[in-house]
Amino acid sequence: MRPLSAAPRPQLNKTLQTVACNAFLELQKAAAAENVTVWMQSGYRSVSYQTNLYEKKTNYYKQQAMTMQRRRKWTAAIVNRRAYSEHNCGLAADLNSPEHTGLDEGFENTAAFRWLCQHAGEYGFILRYPKGAEEKTEITYEPWHWRYVAWKMPQRSTPAACALRTISPPCSRSRAERQSTGEETVKSSACRLQFGL
Repeated sequence: MRPLSAAPRPQLNKTLQTVACNAFLELQKAAAAENVTVWMQSGYRSVSYQTNLYEKKTNYYKQQAMTMQRRRKWTAAIVNRRAYSEHNCGLAADLNSPEHTGLDEGFENTAAFRWLCQHAGEYGFILRYPKGAEEKTEITYEPWHWRYVAWKMPQRSTPAACALRTISPPCSRSRAERQSTGEETVKSSACRLQFGL
């Protein structure tokens, strides 16, 4: 009897899975052809790195004398808990440009952001946390956070519309619901959504 081989793990290319990295490089090349520069500031993050980000933000709010409940609520709206960040899958990228290098709402005022809104869908990327969708996504507006979804969308279909139509919010189901279907074994809800695990 031959042993069953484990399913192959997704290949990672420094900051993104290879397929997402290749799509990003094509996107970046196309933007450059139109004299627009798009940089990736952050891609793949390990669970330990994400944990550190979450703890730093929680401690920041602790210094502001917030209650534990309020600290957790405010932190969760900005930084996902360990193993719940889309960055853990290697399919999400925080993008910026020479015009605006910060990861804040100022990025929406750049040529790079305008170009991404018009063309990112052609390369399989969506704006994951669009303005006005905070209740749906459970995350604050992040014009810099783009997610590779592996299918290309028509140019006329806006990234915001695609984000709301195709991907439900992280952690939208209770832990008990996830455990009852066996999904709790996959720690990242973002990975579960992408790979159908």
